[in-house]
Amino acid sequence: LVKVDGVDRVVGTQKAWVQEYAFFPIEMENWWKPLFDASKETLQQAKAAKLLEAQWLQKHPNGTKIANDLKMHLGALTQYELALQLSNLLVFDFLVNNWDRYSEKKEFWGVNCQFSHGRFMSIDNGASFPQTPNPRPERHMHAIRRFSRLTYEAIGALDHDRTLERLYPDATQQEKKRFETFWQQRERYLDYVKGLIAEYGESETLFFD
Repeated sequence: LVKVDGVDRVVGTQKAWVQEYAFFPIEMENWWKPLFDASKETLQQAKAAKLLEAQWLQKHPNGTKIANDLKMHLGALTQYELALQLSNLLVFDFLVNNWDRYSEKKEFWGVNCQFSHGRFMSIDNGASFPQTPNPRPERHMHAIRRFSRLTYEAIGALDHDRTLERLYPDATQQEKKRFETFWQQRERYLDYVKGLIAEYGESETLFFD
């Protein structure tokens, strides 16, 4: 409870509820990491649902149910489209310092990474925007080296003051510190991608549209 204008109020958030979804066990990186090594032609021609035939099913306590649920929600999605979404999700988590996407307990794998009708549902971001960076999102983002050109250019085009006003209108000093951490993450992301471009080339790094 907090007191607002002399009245006790319950503070909460309003969120859109996604009724149908499947858990996507992002923690099991071995089954999706190969997507970031395949050719564009291979990824565009293969259906994402084919990945469900891999042996990772045996390593999850609820593997069979998760595979059946994911098969429906992956639908006709290609492996290229899935890899693009994964790349953007890991970039998002890095920018906002969301360390809570991955669970350390096997029985909770996929709980904070939900997938619904062809799209990731980026839920449970309550750990985002801390004042100090967390190494986990960086470790996960550095596990890949292919990114979306559109996402990269959009993040590079952000204006510092306008972004601060959008994220934190009338920002307090604490909120300004949180924002500066976010802005530093932005710079580190851009530098990381630039380094990959220098090493592997632009077409291989900005692999996705």
